[in-house]
Amino acid sequence: MMPFVRTCGSAAFTLCCLAPTGGAFAQALPGAAQVPQAQRRFEPQTPPQRDNAQELPPPVAPTAPPPGAEQVRFVLKDVSFPGMTVYTQEDLKPLYTDLIGREVALSDLYALAEKITARYRRDGYLLALAVVEPQDISDGRISLRVVEGFIDKVEFSGTPPRPERLSRNLAANISGSRPLRARDLERNVLLIGDIPGVNVQSVLRPSSTTFGAADLEIVTQQLPFEGFVSFDNQGSRFLGPYALSAGISAYDRLGMGEQIDLTGAGDIVDQTMFYVQGALTLPVNRGGPFAGNTIQFAAQYSQSEPDLPKEVFPFHTRSDNFEGRITFFQPIIRSRTDNLSARISLIWRDLENRVTDLPDDIRNPTREHVRMIQPRFTYDVVDGTGAVTMLDVLFNMGLSVLGSSERDDPRLVRVNADGNFFYISGSLARLQPVFGHFAVFGQMDFQWSNDPLPTTERFGVGGPRNGIGYPPGAITGDSGLSVRGELRYGHELANKWLTGFQIYGRYDYGFASDVTKSPYDWNDLSTIGLGLRLNLLKALSFNPEVSHQLTGDPADCLNCRHDTRFLFNVTQRF
Repeated sequence: MMPFVRTCGSAAFTLCCLAPTGGAFAQALPGAAQVPQAQRRFEPQTPPQRDNAQELPPPVAPTAPPPGAEQVRFVLKDVSFPGMTVYTQEDLKPLYTDLIGREVALSDLYALAEKITARYRRDGYLLALAVVEPQDISDGRISLRVVEGFIDKVEFSGTPPRPERLSRNLAANISGSRPLRARDLERNVLLIGDIPGVNVQSVLRPSSTTFGAADLEIVTQQLPFEGFVSFDNQGSRFLGPYALSAGISAYDRLGMGEQIDLTGAGDIVDQTMFYVQGALTLPVNRGGPFAGNTIQFAAQYSQSEPDLPKEVFPFHTRSDNFEGRITFFQPIIRSRTDNLSARISLIWRDLENRVTDLPDDIRNPTREHVRMIQPRFTYDVVDGTGAVTMLDVLFNMGLSVLGSSERDDPRLVRVNADGNFFYISGSLARLQPVFGHFAVFGQMDFQWSNDPLPTTERFGVGGPRNGIGYPPGAITGDSGLSVRGELRYGHELANKWLTGFQIYGRYDYGFASDVTKSPYDWNDLSTIGLGLRLNLLKALSFNPEVSHQLTGDPADCLNCRHDTRFLFNVTQRF
């Protein structure tokens, strides 16, 4: 047996060079050649951003006092509030108790009405209004009429989005909120807009038939399809840096309010990898407190034949990775300023690494079978500074059921990394406006495990999300942390050809570590970059960047150190 060999100073290139019948199976492929790491390049990302939903309509302004109201004076003895149901008399007493027994002007009553209206608005009663009615004030006992406004009619402009029962029940939730609370209006209009492929706007008008009420018109547009085509050079040299990806989403083609997604991607130059993914998302509840929840059935398959130098891995390999997933999604809080959602997924993963040069070896192919349950919670909030913060936390529990990998399996890709495990992973991101057109973006990805994890579950650093300038999976580990900081300067432009731009400088750092102690159980890397994001025409984006590796070793290049790379991504949406 030969000793461990380390090339390029990277643990990713560490492998055990054994006799031909055993050496190929004694070490996993380097992270930059692993298909589970490479395919994460094509998975959608959700950066924190402001919800583009329509702003709530402005509340009705209180009635202004009439001319000469300062000259109409009397001693105030008592105040009543006909029409009030939300508060008791005692609740509002602090607003006017200092006026009782004093000489006041008529204008003071209008000021009190404004305070009461403000109290309602502060507590979220969007259409509530306190008004001073014509009355006899000679005895000092006055009344302020409280109009606790509500929605009388909700009408759709055109056909309600399907499933129609869900749309109409969400609309009924709005008209059933009496008096109308802003959170009920927001939540249900936003949930209508969350129906796949639906764009929504709301128009609020005073009711022509019901006193103190308003009518709501919901204007919806149902898109039949959306899609994209993208080309970039942000992959590993082992699996082809150049990749073409394309995806399409079809909405309500089956008449169930469903969403069908199809995505494909691959290396179009060396044809070392391809990836396909499909998903069907269906609404579940048509009304009630759980309205807006969905169930998704998804599957993906990827295959790779990495182009590895002999010094890295002396055999030809092929990897096949399959994943099936069933996810139940439930919105808990839904508003323009904060949102909380919960998901629970049942996940089935099968990975097979085959050394094609050794077809008769009993340990060929190595394999992983993962059966997992994954609760997930996502929260985002817009604070008073206009900053958006997003927290995403996942609890990943491997189950020893349905053929999951067992520890005594001689074909395990990683020794002792069976299907029984637990780890926590997630991300925290914040987009903070600074001044003018400047903003700061920060992101942290994290993972912690006390178990040796299968390669499909390992934390990776490198690629577009964390450690750009390094290939996906440049370093991997059972646990890890990565951080990114960006200073941004951007403009939206009223130009036909260039509709917006953003200049940014960034710094990335990440590390990964293993539970199993070895000389290479901890690795880190860092990069800096300067780039430009351009929005061209209506739906074309172009993102060139120069990235320089500060620390760490290139995981996909022999005899390279602290590489400088020109990277780009161009995406056309339709």
